[in-house]
Amino acid sequence: MSTPPGSYDSLQAMDQATQSVVPLTAPASGAADQPSSIITQLPAVNFDPNSVAIHTGFYVTNDDTLVWNVHSSVTGLQCAVAAELLRPDGTVARFLEPFTTVGDRLDHTFTVQLVEGFLISANVGALQTGIKRGMVFVDLGIQRPGELPQVRPIQLCAGYVISSYDFGWPSSANREPTEGQGLLRSVTVANPGAGADWLATVPIGARWRLNSVAGLLTTSAAAGTRYPRLLIDDGVNLLVRVDAGMGQGPGGSQLYSFAEGFPAQTTADGNNLAPLPANNRLMEGWRVLMTTQGILGGDQWSQIALAVEEWLEPSPTG
Repeated sequence: MSTPPGSYDSLQAMDQATQSVVPLTAPASGAADQPSSIITQLPAVNFDPNSVAIHTGFYVTNDDTLVWNVHSSVTGLQCAVAAELLRPDGTVARFLEPFTTVGDRLDHTFTVQLVEGFLISANVGALQTGIKRGMVFVDLGIQRPGELPQVRPIQLCAGYVISSYDFGWPSSANREPTEGQGLLRSVTVANPGAGADWLATVPIGARWRLNSVAGLLTTSAAAGTRYPRLLIDDGVNLLVRVDAGMGQGPGGSQLYSFAEGFPAQTTADGNNLAPLPANNRLMEGWRVLMTTQGILGGDQWSQIALAVEEWLEPSPTG
């Protein structure tokens, strides 16, 4: 209906005045176009705080728990869960629950006891700068009363916490921890003892893509040729073997670099390049090893570093 001219003391007075307004009708066939009119209508729905009805809420009770599982490779990062809850009396309760990460890549659980109402939103975000994709993965859900501990909560949202933006329910899609880009990391390996080779193990709760490996071998004056080779295994079974391009004689230092797309050759300055298989994905517990045929007691590996892309990979029950 159209709005009648004049001023009114209440919505009820305006409603009564509108009863005398002639409704708009379509022009007769062939008649000239009529000027447009603004159409207004009073609310037809009353909100009763004692009988709350909401279209996009998640009903929870006093016995329900908001629970989130956190996996992180970095200790001490400050994050938080924020939520809004529509109470039966029509008020909106809001809370912010901070938490701090533990960098062991294991499952750490946090909870908040809820009250009766409709959960309107729940978000996960960072409370500091410097948190990058791949450092912190959070799975947020609702735990119903009486459910066994091994029964996973009703999932609301899941994803990586990043300083630049939040994710949450109901606005964000649920993400798997191993999808998308991981965290680019440089992993250094401590120098082994003289005459010994080295290894690096994928941590529990992680998955790696091995991008490159580098290490410096310094040989003693003792006669003999040393032949380094890079191995990848699952802790038991050999999966990949890459031999360096050339052997190394006594009394010298050579850098060995392995990467996808590298040729197998020795450079003009005497360093060695070797290729890695494409798209190496390593599960937790898998190992990257250097074995040197002919290594002697005075030989020393140093400056050992791996460039990896890392995803957090919670266990099926974590």
